[in-house]
Amino acid sequence: AQNYINWRLARVKTASARETLANCEQVLDVASWRLKAGLAMQTEVDQALSERNAAAARIPTYEASEVKYKNALARLCLINASEIM
Repeated sequence: AQNYINWRLARVKTASARETLANCEQVLDVASWRLKAGLAMQTEVDQALSERNAAAARIPTYEASEVKYKNALARLCLINASEIM
C-alpha cells in the first residue's frame, strides 16, 4: 500500500510542479513587460527568471520519483509498469 501512496503522491507533486512552472512563466512574462514599459527594474526580471528556473529544475526529480514508485508497485503486482495508469 505504501508504494501506491508514494506513487500517487509523486504524481501529485509532479502535476503541482508543472503548474508552478506555468505560473512562474507568467510572472516572468509580466516582469519582462513591466521592464520594457519602464515600470520595473532588471532585478525583478532576474528574480522571476531565477524562480522559473528553480521550478523547472524540480520537475525531473518528481518525475524520477514517480517512475521509481510506479516500478516498485509494478514489481509488487507482478505486472509491467506500463500497465499502471
